[in-house]
Amino acid sequence: MIICAALLIGAYNDLVRDLGLDHIVVMLIMEAARREGVDDVRVKDGGCQCYHAVLKDWSRQITVKFKKDNDQVSPDKPKVNEELLRVLIDRVEKLEASACST
Repeated sequence: MIICAALLIGAYNDLVRDLGLDHIVVMLIMEAARREGVDDVRVKDGGCQCYHAVLKDWSRQITVKFKKDNDQVSPDKPKVNEELLRVLIDRVEKLEASACST
């Protein structure tokens, strides 16, 4: 349950950006945070409701930590990157050939 909550809060800023503050999903998250009295003394509210500022800050922190701990970038080694690109091109060409033959 805690992991699900962390994933949801981690996605909060993306949800607000993609869906807007008036979307039902965002509104439900904000209402749950308000109802539970979500607060964090380290977060300045910047003139908005405290729970919204806290959700935004926690979302940013979770996202930053996830990206730091889960580096998804291929190694900065040209030969490895070239080989990966060759493999991908080969697979795409095989898929295209297979699609054309059916």
